[in-house]
Amino acid sequence: MKTLAGNISGTVRSITGGNAKRREVLSTMGKLLAFGLLVLCVFMMTGKAYADNFKWTKQINASTRTWYSVTSSSDGSKLIAAGSNVYETNGHLYISADYGATWTQGQTTATYDYWVAMASSSDGAKIIGVTSNGNIYISTDSATSFSRKYASMLQEWTAVATSSDGTKIAVANKYDGSASCEYGYVYTSADSGSTWTKRTGSSCQIWSSITSSSDGTKLAATVLGGCIYTSTDSGATWTKQSGAGNRDWKSIASSSDGTQLVAVVYNGSIYRSTDSGASWSTLSALTSYWVSISSSSDGTILAAASNSGYIYTSVDSGTTWTAETGAGSQTWGQLASSSDGTKLVALCSTSNNVTGYIYTGVEINYQAAAAATDSLSSQYSFFFGTKSGELQVGTTSDGVRYYIQWFTNGTGILAGTDGYLYVYANGTWNELKTPWKPELVKVTLLIDYVYLTHKSFFDSKSGTVVQGTTSDGNYYVQWFTNGTAIIAWTDGYLYYYANGVWHSLNTAWQKQT
Repeated sequence: MKTLAGNISGTVRSITGGNAKRREVLSTMGKLLAFGLLVLCVFMMTGKAYADNFKWTKQINASTRTWYSVTSSSDGSKLIAAGSNVYETNGHLYISADYGATWTQGQTTATYDYWVAMASSSDGAKIIGVTSNGNIYISTDSATSFSRKYASMLQEWTAVATSSDGTKIAVANKYDGSASCEYGYVYTSADSGSTWTKRTGSSCQIWSSITSSSDGTKLAATVLGGCIYTSTDSGATWTKQSGAGNRDWKSIASSSDGTQLVAVVYNGSIYRSTDSGASWSTLSALTSYWVSISSSSDGTILAAASNSGYIYTSVDSGTTWTAETGAGSQTWGQLASSSDGTKLVALCSTSNNVTGYIYTGVEINYQAAAAATDSLSSQYSFFFGTKSGELQVGTTSDGVRYYIQWFTNGTGILAGTDGYLYVYANGTWNELKTPWKPELVKVTLLIDYVYLTHKSFFDSKSGTVVQGTTSDGNYYVQWFTNGTAIIAWTDGYLYYYANGVWHSLNTAWQKQT
């Protein structure tokens, strides 16, 4: 992937370098694309989804079942879910290769079992599944076929984690069937499940969840009614992290390097560690019956599911949280995330706690950036040529995400942190002054309407709409060359500035509660 020089902060405003023809093309792009993108993005961001971080889809093609477990490839395209028919406790695996749009039942005989947890290699080829009746299954062909690598009717597995290549695997149980241990242990494999080692150093506990760094070196596991334990040597030795406290830990997730951990407590809070588990802090005052949590590879995008409420997401490493009302208040189960955090899959049950659907979610900013870059590249295909891979996600040094689509001829389109589109050509990023972020798009459209209606009063624009932040939220302001301005303030209303005074336009730009 190409890298940008410096910190992408949205302050790059000049169009420099290149020949006259390229400058003419870029200028035309900005003028013709602006209104079309405004209409497109405002149309996309309607209804409840606008207040959410994700846009949710109920995947009815998967049918309604009692869903137990789900896992995802790193790009979110390959999904594997375990589910059964009503009132059955064992079930089949169901496979999707198109982000959850369609589903097929996996191998009938080998996959009919008491599934409780699954993990996937980053490419979705290796799938590891564990059952409550002592089985460990492994697939090397994206769940088309499975082989049983471990079987013991005495053990009750609860969790599984794997390195990104599927070589190093860790599984945990809550009952080991040993006379010397009333509860369970962690087991590890360094050869894709061919051989297993019981890690007695993890101690006899009711293990509830386990997570792994991408290289399989750092592990973290939770105990129901106990502590969090970590390992830095692929499970050979374990450290009890007493600072996390004794709690009903239910689920844990890790960044790719294992330094950032997030965990949830059943009938409790959400906790985070930024030092591989050595110290912990409460992320949110939110308390619920949390059952699952997921994290992007950089720890920026988090999702937590409650079995008696909403899925909550954070796009700022847990500083703020949003209830995903578009998915509804339901009996949620396991979550899985793509590595960049932009795509989620969640399992739920209906009100009778028996059957439910699979839901998939796409981050709204990702969706908006994809729509904007696709629209631009399709209109100017002669300029950009063929895509080089999918839309990529990056994070600035201050934790703000941006999106880039590269093309095989070396050009690129950046959906920048300031909410505007930039085009890369001949070594230079060129601003199109076209907004792509949904809220900025909406505000720009409203401000432009006021401006065009009273153009003689405001004179010419001085730059583009600029975002600011106060303790009450975001605001957006458009200044004009004669010293006037229009602002979309944090109270949800528009104001205009003239002669040193702000005046209300009595026009709402946000939905009033």
